[in-house]
Amino acid sequence: RVQTMGAPTTPRRRCPRGAKKKKQKLGAAPARGAEAVYATSAYWDARYAARPERFEWFLNYDALKPLFRRVVRLRTTARVLDVGCGTSTLLAEMRRDGFSAGRLVGVDVSRAAIDAAQRATPKSLRIEFRCGDARTACDVASSFDVVVDKGTLDALLSSRAGHEAAADVASHVARCVVPGGVLVVCSHHRILLGGDDDKDATWLRVVAGGVLKEARWRWSLDVHCLARASSADHPTVYVFTKRRRSPRLEHTERDDRDRDRDLAIEVHEYAEEK
Repeated sequence: RVQTMGAPTTPRRRCPRGAKKKKQKLGAAPARGAEAVYATSAYWDARYAARPERFEWFLNYDALKPLFRRVVRLRTTARVLDVGCGTSTLLAEMRRDGFSAGRLVGVDVSRAAIDAAQRATPKSLRIEFRCGDARTACDVASSFDVVVDKGTLDALLSSRAGHEAAADVASHVARCVVPGGVLVVCSHHRILLGGDDDKDATWLRVVAGGVLKEARWRWSLDVHCLARASSADHPTVYVFTKRRRSPRLEHTERDDRDRDRDLAIEVHEYAEEK
């Protein structure tokens, strides 16, 4: 049994007579039980219009740098796509840290976020920003060594209606990855082999299912997380690697049923530094 992710319904509270209803601040985090708004572009436009300052979701560049340098082993010429970049400084920090030759592209559905990021990023860093849905703003003809997502898929999966969109985004950006390249996804969902959390299993089924839609390539998945750490405080990093061309050259119904067998999963747990 797989439970679809979505906010639980809560009883509607009536405001007593004479009492003033509290107004939610523009761009504020949604109330508990209303997280489905994370899947809407209107929410992000309002949030970034109200709070245009630079903000880092999940993990900043310093936290991801060991992964990029030692695990993924990025070259300084790496081409990087940041999906749902918001006002993150990830690409700017990468450029300053020696990734001087590769193309760096940030994409976000919020015009307010893209405008704020462009204003705050020196033109000398040569970072491209695009506004639009990842499925249309990212040209599959473009080739990237690394595609990074820090919360976009989580946001889409906060709504029941967002499952199909999340799978489509994962499939689209996976096609932008060159053979030997990686899709790096940071998430609050933590899957462990043998685990039985329905929501986390749903997250993996939707995201991995999207990545594996194209049957021409085999993928591996490395899961990097802190041992015995809360996923709320320490996001998990999923590294999907496009390995080699699959012997199946044609997509069939059998591929749909069996494509999960093409994903080798390995979990890496680390002790938290004191």
